[in-house]
Amino acid sequence: KNIIDTVNELDSTSTELIRNLTATQEHISQQRQRIEKLEKEKLDQSFLSPIDTQIKLNLNDEQRLDRVSRSVLTCQRSLSTSEKLLPAYKLRINELKLTADNLEPHSKRMYDESQAKTNEFARLREKILAEKPMNASTLSDRPLQMEFADITDGIQRMKRWQIDTDQQLSAAKYSYDQTINLQESIVDIIADIRRLVDESRSIVSSVRVGAQFNRTSGVNLHKPYSKSQVNLNKQHSKLALSFRTTEPDGLLAYAGSENEDRYMTLRLNPEGQVEFTYDVGQQRPTSIVTTRSFTDNQWYDVTGERIGSHGQLTVVDANGKDVFVGVSDAENGGQSILDLSDEQSVFLIGGIPSQVTLKRTYPSFAGSISNVRLDDHSVSLWNFQSAMNYNQGTIPSVIHRESVPGFSLKGDGYAIFSKRRLRRLEHSFSLTIIFKTHAPNGLLLAYGGGDIEKRFFAVQIIDSHPEILMNTGSGLVSLRLEDNVHDNQVHRLQIKKQDTELIVQLDNQLSESIYDRDEESRIEGGNDNIYVGKYLGQDSLRDAITSRGFSGCIQSIMIDRIELSFKSEHYKRSENVETSCAIEQILRTVQFNYLDQEGYVEIMEKNLTIPWAVTTRFQSNQPSGTLVYMNNGHENINELIIYFENNHLMIKHKDLPVIQCETTLSTNWWNYVSVYRDVQSYRLYLNDTECGKLDIEADGNNWQLYKTVFVGGVPQTHSTQVQRLIGCIGDVNIDGSLINFNNAVKLKNAEQNCQTNGFSSNNNNNNLKEPVVYPPFIYNATEPVSSENVQLKFLEFNDDFDISSSTTTPIVPSIDLEMNNIPEFQPARPVETATSTVIIEDEDEDEDDYSSRSRRSCQLPTTPSDDRGKDVGYRFGDDHRESRGQIIVTQSSFNSAMNISFKFRTRFIHGLLFYSGRDVSDSSASNEFIATWLHKGHLVFAFDCGSGKGEIEGINRVNNDQWHQVDIVRNGNNASLYIDSQPQGFIIPPGTKSTLDTDGVYHFGNIPSDEIFQSNRRRQLHHFKTRHHNLQFQGCLSSIQINNQPMAFDTTMNEKSSYNIKTCYENEESGIFLDGQRELILENSFHLGQRFNISFQFKSRVKSGLLLAATNTNEDNYLFIYLDKGNIVVTLLQNNIDEIHVVHWPTENNDNEMCNGQWHSIHVQKDLTFVRLHVDKYDVDEELLLNDYDLNTNGPLYIGKMNKLPPIVDDIPVYVGCITNMKIIAFDNDNDDHSSMRHAKALHSIDGIQHSCPTN
Repeated sequence: KNIIDTVNELDSTSTELIRNLTATQEHISQQRQRIEKLEKEKLDQSFLSPIDTQIKLNLNDEQRLDRVSRSVLTCQRSLSTSEKLLPAYKLRINELKLTADNLEPHSKRMYDESQAKTNEFARLREKILAEKPMNASTLSDRPLQMEFADITDGIQRMKRWQIDTDQQLSAAKYSYDQTINLQESIVDIIADIRRLVDESRSIVSSVRVGAQFNRTSGVNLHKPYSKSQVNLNKQHSKLALSFRTTEPDGLLAYAGSENEDRYMTLRLNPEGQVEFTYDVGQQRPTSIVTTRSFTDNQWYDVTGERIGSHGQLTVVDANGKDVFVGVSDAENGGQSILDLSDEQSVFLIGGIPSQVTLKRTYPSFAGSISNVRLDDHSVSLWNFQSAMNYNQGTIPSVIHRESVPGFSLKGDGYAIFSKRRLRRLEHSFSLTIIFKTHAPNGLLLAYGGGDIEKRFFAVQIIDSHPEILMNTGSGLVSLRLEDNVHDNQVHRLQIKKQDTELIVQLDNQLSESIYDRDEESRIEGGNDNIYVGKYLGQDSLRDAITSRGFSGCIQSIMIDRIELSFKSEHYKRSENVETSCAIEQILRTVQFNYLDQEGYVEIMEKNLTIPWAVTTRFQSNQPSGTLVYMNNGHENINELIIYFENNHLMIKHKDLPVIQCETTLSTNWWNYVSVYRDVQSYRLYLNDTECGKLDIEADGNNWQLYKTVFVGGVPQTHSTQVQRLIGCIGDVNIDGSLINFNNAVKLKNAEQNCQTNGFSSNNNNNNLKEPVVYPPFIYNATEPVSSENVQLKFLEFNDDFDISSSTTTPIVPSIDLEMNNIPEFQPARPVETATSTVIIEDEDEDEDDYSSRSRRSCQLPTTPSDDRGKDVGYRFGDDHRESRGQIIVTQSSFNSAMNISFKFRTRFIHGLLFYSGRDVSDSSASNEFIATWLHKGHLVFAFDCGSGKGEIEGINRVNNDQWHQVDIVRNGNNASLYIDSQPQGFIIPPGTKSTLDTDGVYHFGNIPSDEIFQSNRRRQLHHFKTRHHNLQFQGCLSSIQINNQPMAFDTTMNEKSSYNIKTCYENEESGIFLDGQRELILENSFHLGQRFNISFQFKSRVKSGLLLAATNTNEDNYLFIYLDKGNIVVTLLQNNIDEIHVVHWPTENNDNEMCNGQWHSIHVQKDLTFVRLHVDKYDVDEELLLNDYDLNTNGPLYIGKMNKLPPIVDDIPVYVGCITNMKIIAFDNDNDDHSSMRHAKALHSIDGIQHSCPTN
């Protein structure tokens, strides 16, 4: 009873002590708040200074008081628990008495100390209240409490003003957002209208009509360049038409400026000969004249083509036979640009209307004209701006030009047909596609999608092989043929579906077949569209088929006996599709995208004859690169290089001095380049302005053969000094020969056409216009701040409005609305904003324009910043070496009671945070220890005073790479655990022993690997050390305190107390960083087999890059996991037979999702025939192998980079970014027990890399 009375008295004393401490703290807090409020109102500093000084002097005392308060609170919890458990633990009365005896003097001492502090603060309070204001003119002589009351009222008025201000700002922000949304909607509407106008013009231009001209007639036609279709052919122009006549001397066509400084014409001269004349600014026209007359009243087709300053004239008779071909050399200088899209240019046919004035006169043509083309665009003779005596039609010519009917596409075009009346497509049908292509990837035809079951049918070309995909609700079935079809030869692909069987035949090869799993095998659902060339829907089908558009010619598509053509009743609409296919497919532009992969185009040998000219156009956002490289084998003495360095154009030829263009290149627009050489000089032109010249002496050698010609770069085996081009290059003309990249000897990492990723090529001129930048509407609800000169951008629509670029950054003029001052607000009232919305209904709700897809750059730069931030702690477990620290505690008082606190962060689920124990030489000795570790992401604390172990496990997982505060309080044989100030549990282990007798050595991060050390303590270590879990802590520790005493480690040396510990910085995370500079091998040989799991997390700085490669020495088995333009792809080849690609597409059309500066998780699983890809929390992507073969990967495991990639993935660049938590587990049998598992090494076992992840 005496003990119980003592405990009750102690409890009462502690309660009173807490109450006094709380009152004291509240009083101090109120005083500080009042002083801070006075200071915020900027009162007299001479008055506040002594008060502020007194408060600052007592801050440390207040912190000490806080620690005392926490200790007393802990004592109160312990006593309360002991009282409740007293009836059940009568045998532990002695232990409770000992605890009470220990607490009583300690509490009395704390009470005396706190009482002294209370008296001290009471004295301070009296001193504050006794003070008088120093400046009587500013403050009255009223007591300080009344002054505080006035200040409080003022603060309340200010808070009410804040609330009104926030409401007004919120309403203004809502109105602003509505304005921006309406503006963007109008931009989209205008884009749709422009697209429809372009389609209408295309349809009108495709109508083949002829016109009769007389000596008084003429017509000025609309040029075929629309607002959204940019004329890039400034260095290459083509003017063509068909005519017949009996009279000589007449103008056939004129295209150029009205002042005739740049133009080209086709005319009949007085002798009846066809004459092609052009001038690109030299004021010295060049003419090509036929050798015969064409006034025999027969149809002829004439084409005048200008390539830079070279020209060619071709005349074809009614049978399609060339009757004249003439060319001209580059004799009149290096200017090469003829911009026919300029508003000041005209396009005249047959004569000059009275509304047009030219410097010289041309007699009008008398006869018939049809089939007018400008730069291969058909132009309707009835689509004119002005005309004179022009109202008589004629039958058009029937000259057979070198073309065939069909669909001509260049990767960005498509055609859509309706399948409403083609019901057989749902079950059984016969499909024939005749096509030819140079491209290794592209979509031929697709329909279906849109429903939950993902029913669809698609025909595509993947890696040069035709592939048929079908899903009728029971899973995907696919068939990929072995033959390559990207040889620009005509191929016939026949597909017959009969019930569940699908029979496929290519050309005259043997047919192959596959069977559907679904007995009904019906392709139902989806929308009404059949897509040809490219898929536009935003449904499940987009994730299953290629995103690459078809580039080439589709001559015929037959479904049963119905042909899909532009004249069929099933046709709906199309874009960027020509209605006929040329015999020769021309590829004029290529793009190089990879910074870390060699890229070039090798073309056939060329010879240059003086005078010669080389012209091209290019765009790049890099400061240096090579455009054209020519030499004779490896004889560098004769090399000719056209390149740019530090944004300046240069040319180097033989051993002559380098010629440099003084004008700076554009990094946003096309640069038009021309190099001209005559017997006396070299001249360099940029955008048709001479910017460099070198005078030379004639050497008598007017002819030079170049056997080696490269565009965009050279192979590394040829030269390592040449800088590669990163960007687009097109219309390469070498002395009158326009390069067709389809006929190149080799294309290495060069993509067809220019996708304009990151380039602003869709502009009518090189006049840079500022894009609209929507200002952020930022306000702070607790601190009203007014940003000055906030500008709202509103659209002004006029004829110059250009929507050709991405609608997310429209190039438009703006009206500035300035907000310079915020007036005094009255009490806010509700603000209603009415916004008119325009809705366009389309029967194809799931369609969108592919060009509107968001293409943003990665969040983090490729090269991280060197600023690692401030030192925030210690990093453990960077590499495979043991990483640990020791702290020795010698005070005997720690045996009875102690508190340990620290902060940590990690991404790993296992690891030892700290441990202290003692050697046990025989089994009779007690196993006393204390330890904290991670188990499956949860923090676990345990201790044993020798009479039994107690253990607490944290509630939540803490392996999220965020800082967590851990507080452990032990008093005798009971302890509490707090994580982030939240209690996790309280334990009283069995037994009566209350002292913890360890050797005083606290091991942090790991324990010594010494076998004797571990053997003597195995009965202690078995609680947290298992053979399947890594004991090494991998992460950061900081703010380590034992009984409120700070502890530290020395990171500058490796010794017993600090072994392999690094500094943890503010701008770093857990993981390894790969910079793409070297090839990293995780395992020299690892066999994946039939069943395996691969999981890891990554934070990428690039959209494309190799993450992991498992290889085979014979290259007949491999696995690649990589990023491809924002997609995650798993490519697997099994025994050189089964090859599949599992793809995860970015969500919401956001192709930078996987490099948005956040961590992403990947889990790849192969289970016999199933291959599954699980990314983050998205649905699993799955593909099915035909056979359950063993994936026999007996080669190395590569991380981030592999020098010799197989052909199927040789265009994958290196990965730049971070990787962590990589686990590769292969199973030797069907059981998942530990005995059948094989684990690959951990990432931190790789030497020579950065074992931390920069965040900036």
